[in-house]
Amino acid sequence: MNWKEIKSRTYTEISNALQMVVAYEPNNFDTWAKAIEAVGKIAQPLVDDGTLNDYQIICDDETNDDEVKRLNMFVLKFGWKEHGEDEWTICDFTISPKGSEICDSNSSID
Repeated sequence: MNWKEIKSRTYTEISNALQMVVAYEPNNFDTWAKAIEAVGKIAQPLVDDGTLNDYQIICDDETNDDEVKRLNMFVLKFGWKEHGEDEWTICDFTISPKGSEICDSNSSID
């Protein structure tokens, strides 16, 4: 399986996992922790098998600020380095009443 197929499958798995975790749950620390754990269970095997070099998950009061909460949305940032790459790819996963949205960007994670 090539990286494009792995990426597509991983995006789908993360999006589905987040929808299951955040559905009918408050946008708070406990839900953020559950979301981070669910995405980690998807990402860690990709590090273990060498597909990814590293990953980081950010889901907190900065990604889910008052405006995000007011709009009844949920945001998680997932960043990774592909094996052999130095650049981070960052993806914002947004769950809203309209469904889920994925936005890719290349930048650094602090």
